[in-house]
Amino acid sequence: MFLRVVSKSFILNRVVNQIVHNVRHQGSYRVSSLLTNISPMKQIDVRSLSDNFEEDEIEENYNVADLANKYFSCGENQKDDLMNEIDKYEEIDEVTKCLEENLEKLQKRHLIKLLLMTGKLRDKNNLTVVKNIKEVVDKINKMHSEIKDENELGIIILFLRLLGVKRTNETMQNLINKIQEIFKEKEEESSLFALSCFSEMMALEKDLYSRLVLVDVTVPIIKKKFKVVNNEMDYFHLISCLNNIHGVVSQESMTEYKNKIEELLDKKIISSTPVLFKTINFLNYPYWSTLNGTLIQKLLLLLQDRVETMDAKELIQTNKALFVQYEPASLIKPLRNQALALLEKTEDISLLQIVCMYCSPDERIRYATIFKDKILKYQSTIGPQTGSLATFFKILRLLRISDDELCDCFWTKIVNKIFSLTLPDLKYQLSKYFQKYMNFNNNLGGTYRHIEFEKIVYEYCIEEMKTTSAYIPKDFVKFASFVIAYSDRYESIPPFVIEKLIMMQEQFSLYDCRLLARALEIIISFKNKTTRSVTLDNQIEIIQYILDICAQRHMKDNIDVKDMNLILTSYVRRKASRDSQLFYEIMNWYNNNKLDLNSRKIREICHALQVTKFSNETVCDQFINYVVENKDYVTGETVEKILTTCYNLSYFPDDMQVFDKFNEILNRDFNVMTGLSIVQSLLALTFYKSAPFELVTKVFNSDFIKRLEQEIEMAYSKNTYPRRVMTLIMQLNRAICLDHPEYNIRWFQQNFIEAQMSKKPIVKSKFHDEVHRLLLNIVPSQNYLAINKTTPYGYRIDFELHIDENYNKFLKIDPNDYLGVNFKPKVNKIAIILLGFDTFCINDVNRLRGSELLRMRHLEMMNYRVIHVKKSDFKMLYENVAAKINHLKKLLEISG
Repeated sequence: MFLRVVSKSFILNRVVNQIVHNVRHQGSYRVSSLLTNISPMKQIDVRSLSDNFEEDEIEENYNVADLANKYFSCGENQKDDLMNEIDKYEEIDEVTKCLEENLEKLQKRHLIKLLLMTGKLRDKNNLTVVKNIKEVVDKINKMHSEIKDENELGIIILFLRLLGVKRTNETMQNLINKIQEIFKEKEEESSLFALSCFSEMMALEKDLYSRLVLVDVTVPIIKKKFKVVNNEMDYFHLISCLNNIHGVVSQESMTEYKNKIEELLDKKIISSTPVLFKTINFLNYPYWSTLNGTLIQKLLLLLQDRVETMDAKELIQTNKALFVQYEPASLIKPLRNQALALLEKTEDISLLQIVCMYCSPDERIRYATIFKDKILKYQSTIGPQTGSLATFFKILRLLRISDDELCDCFWTKIVNKIFSLTLPDLKYQLSKYFQKYMNFNNNLGGTYRHIEFEKIVYEYCIEEMKTTSAYIPKDFVKFASFVIAYSDRYESIPPFVIEKLIMMQEQFSLYDCRLLARALEIIISFKNKTTRSVTLDNQIEIIQYILDICAQRHMKDNIDVKDMNLILTSYVRRKASRDSQLFYEIMNWYNNNKLDLNSRKIREICHALQVTKFSNETVCDQFINYVVENKDYVTGETVEKILTTCYNLSYFPDDMQVFDKFNEILNRDFNVMTGLSIVQSLLALTFYKSAPFELVTKVFNSDFIKRLEQEIEMAYSKNTYPRRVMTLIMQLNRAICLDHPEYNIRWFQQNFIEAQMSKKPIVKSKFHDEVHRLLLNIVPSQNYLAINKTTPYGYRIDFELHIDENYNKFLKIDPNDYLGVNFKPKVNKIAIILLGFDTFCINDVNRLRGSELLRMRHLEMMNYRVIHVKKSDFKMLYENVAAKINHLKKLLEISG
């Protein structure tokens, strides 16, 4: 079965009606043939046929002018003065001038050659390069009967489309019908080059009908030819076609294609750079990219030695694949170096997509200045438009800097672009823009908003959901997600949106659920910034319930770790209940199923485990093993995610020597990791007493501290990020001083601790007050009890008691004890620490999280006996005061 699943009967009716309407009014292709091939429409994922491709997903597929020359060659007897002149053209103006001045005397071979030259020399964003395009089309129409060769037909329809001639043009329709008839007649004997041109042309059309025709024509040929392909050129055309229909490839077919690709790689049949790029693009399609990590990694490694000869476009393609997979790490350094080298020679701002990912803070400041200058000068009405805006967005997202002027400038450009859009492109472009906005806004923690953009898009989405998208669930969800996310400015979500979501819920895919979860994440994040109405809160609860039902439905299918990660990350994003049966079913799935891991999957699971505080030793074991087996490919940032997860969940591997591999990776990637990630990694390693001296000395020096200060200066969240970084540095400094005194790292955080204490007042809880009262029933008086004391290394102790060496009596606590004036060698110091529910893993009430275990270890090193009083234990004793006092005495190991 080639086509993938999902879709309901009323969607089928809509699709068929659209096909019939197009055929009746556009005179295109036979209805019976098309409907015969798509009769199993209940198995088609309509999303894959009608979804919009990103510009950069298709732009690499249609630069085929050079290749087309191989299929269009004039013999010497067909050469003439004009053809010889055309061969010498090096500028697009020469081509257009020839088309304008010599159109009447041009023969078929001249015209095809000139079309090829426009594809080779033109700016791909300038569709009006040929001013007399109408006359050119009329000329082709007149010689229609002469054009019989499928390769010539393929060249003409593709390059006319690239010049802006739509499929609905009458001449184009005639040419398309002719080439389709040839494909139907020849079937697998058809020219793969012609098929490739046809697929490229049809993929540029955004309508559903074109996608259906594309699938109908190409699928039968691809299926047969891919099994027997044995040369690189044929493979190149086939993989080009697959890039244009990837949305409907089934898992079964995907497995067949992957096996064939592996076979061709092993036989060294495919090895050229363009072919490798085409293959990576296909395998990296978002729907299945995480399933193809191993093969993509293999292909990227083949490109590694070619990086230093790559141009900007090839570098960006390579980096895109690396960014999606987060591996192999060995590509990072050559990619960065080549991008920097090209950036010095050219002003190609697209290269900032690469260098901003792997640059130091001071470099980022410089690149931000360059970028700001470019975006301020950019005019959305001239020059490269969509491509430049798409590039600008990627760079702005990567910079993640707190510059409202820069953000305002970019999104104002987008607003201006929206106003310039014509109706056919409006839905496609606008949906793309607002999804980017949601991601951008989410990345900045909701700290940035462009109200004008939100208002315009909100009103459009409302209108769209009431009309053309009202009956297609995946379209409705797309627009509903924006309305839900930014309904904080209104009293509630429009009621019809909730009603439609309830009606359509059985048809929501995992990706639909992810969009809705992201919308809930955004609206919930605004909770503390605005006052939500009761109605809005109730509507959020309804959407939560809908997504719970969808998750349960999808989990009944035979899903893999990729799909399960979608369910898990969506559940975590929308801050759903951590105390539900569904939550435990989701988390326990990972114990009961084999995990085919890669770096992206690991990061997704790590994030979920940390946010939910769910301990899973089986999964952590697999993380550790993956790093050990793939240390040359795993990046330092991925290692940090694993280390921090293991530390937070107090996971201990069977063999502590595995951390030697982690240290190698961190040392290797030290200069391309963020300072925050390095500090978090080292803190986790200190917890395991595995922090190497080399790494420690790299962190505790003036250069690294300056690097952190620059990161803080550029941080987008000035309210939380600086404090977070400084707190982690303090914790690391403390841990190194106590666990590794042999490193001779001085303690320099006392001023920070005192400053934090002065800013942050002590907030007592009911639990704290209750324990205080009960302790006063045990000790002789308040003088025997110290409250909320801070140790020299900044640990906060809820209560401190002193008991004599024989544990017979309590001793008074003198304030001088904390000033180092008094020395009591025969006193037992007891630190009573109150433990709330969040200090334990959510699924194990006896498993203290890493930070608490570290505090306990350090207090014991400072000669404290640490006693933990659990809130859960007190809760079990209800209001029985005597029982609670006895419980405390038992913990203190005293009688009476």
